[in-house]
Amino acid sequence: DLRTTVSGMGLPVIVKAVSGGGGKGMRRVDDLDDLSTAVAAAAREGAAAFGDDRLLIERFVTAPRHVEIQVAGDTHGGATHLFERDCSIQRRHQKVVEEAPSPALDPGLRERMGAAAVALVEQVGYTNLGTVEFLLDTSGDGDSFFFLEMNTRLQVEHPVTELVTGLDLVGCQLDIAAGGRVPERPDSPSGHAIEVRLYAEDVPAGFLPQTGTIVDFAIPGGVRVDSAVAAGSVVSSHYDPMLAKVVAHGADRETARARLAAALDDAAVTGVVTNLDHLRAILGSDAFRDGGFTTSFLPDHLPDWHPTPPARVTVAAATAAMALDSLAGAVPREDPWTALGPWRGSRSGGWSLDWPQVGRATATTTPDGIRVHFDDDAAVDVARDGDPSPGSPDARRHVRVDGEAVAIRAWRDGDHVWVARSGHGSQRVDVPAVVAHRDASMAAGDAALTAPMPGQVLQVEVAVGDKVSGGQTLVIVEAMKMEHPVVAPGDGVVSEVRATPGDAVGSGDVLVVLHADGDEEATP
Repeated sequence: DLRTTVSGMGLPVIVKAVSGGGGKGMRRVDDLDDLSTAVAAAAREGAAAFGDDRLLIERFVTAPRHVEIQVAGDTHGGATHLFERDCSIQRRHQKVVEEAPSPALDPGLRERMGAAAVALVEQVGYTNLGTVEFLLDTSGDGDSFFFLEMNTRLQVEHPVTELVTGLDLVGCQLDIAAGGRVPERPDSPSGHAIEVRLYAEDVPAGFLPQTGTIVDFAIPGGVRVDSAVAAGSVVSSHYDPMLAKVVAHGADRETARARLAAALDDAAVTGVVTNLDHLRAILGSDAFRDGGFTTSFLPDHLPDWHPTPPARVTVAAATAAMALDSLAGAVPREDPWTALGPWRGSRSGGWSLDWPQVGRATATTTPDGIRVHFDDDAAVDVARDGDPSPGSPDARRHVRVDGEAVAIRAWRDGDHVWVARSGHGSQRVDVPAVVAHRDASMAAGDAALTAPMPGQVLQVEVAVGDKVSGGQTLVIVEAMKMEHPVVAPGDGVVSEVRATPGDAVGSGDVLVVLHADGDEEATP
């Protein structure tokens, strides 16, 4: 029976949908007692995704590299290969990084694998370009390989082959279709090429696909960018989340790697969450530099990866962007407190936010823009270029740190701020809880605390007449599936409570009014 056959093959095995691809309809089996469950699940996925519930079972290679051979066949009986690509870095069995040639192949192994792929093309009389994919077993002598599948089409990663062969593979397809012959292969690959796939996905959330509208899409020159998106493009849930292929070529692998890493460092892709920082982490890892990885690269070397916490200069830019956005959107009113939206203070006073890992950042106005102070007395000056409208992607800030000018784009987008910093890529910074702040230079008086953004009042923690201290939570507003506490700017007495749990509130709606001097109780 099936158990006996699989037992004879040796565990582990992999159960795969015959018509499958992209990791769908695949189950690894390490214990015979799990075989029936894996077979049923793989069959269901195969039927649902491909209309075919047929399965095959193979021995599972525990330390494989994914190496594929670019092949071509013509109507004259001609067949050739155009070297290999290494596609071992994957998530959910889908490729993330591809390169040519493979760091794992020497000329002898390259010829053996190429010959096997060409033999398949000749055997079936294949006409067109295609890809024969293999698993290369890195255990033992490291030169055993096994047929995986053949893709009878041009693949996403074909640019790396174009860059190391000098061939236009789309042109080759057209030539063959018109009755021409397969292209002449160079004696050896020319240099090295590496490609990364830029996805709209949240990596820490399990590579969850993301949607939204792209605000900024800028990848510097010196690399090849194949993409169908631009600023203003809508990323929907109806298509694959890949946004672009970014490819670099160099005389050797390290040159190509460094060139690609530099391009990603200077890239600005904002408006939708992407894997840009994750790609930078891959290219910068010692394991990638060494080249000795397998298809388990991500769980082996970046198992719990999270974006690097924002640097102080990034936090300063985000804080300033929010302050400037608040000022630009402020409507003059008789009450100066409610005129400033979620920020508290006066234009000569300050506004504060508590940022995780960084601490409190306090923004105060200056003749040229915003000065951001931190708890350790460090300060960063942020000058605005022009007077952009609130949330404008053209809201460029020029940040001067220790006398050095650093160009930064930063703007508010709902409950987060996008920051694009030259040399550090782009980052979405979540806005922390708003902290109402009044510095000592401000005159005593009533402080109206307002909703930081549209949402629903979740809790009201105080009543009229209550004495409160600075930093104490007064109201909690729920917005964007997150809780946003509104806290007291300093010691005082509650003089008004205008919020009730369950209320729908808009940005800037008054929730609580404090008598801010705290010297005497306020009267209702």
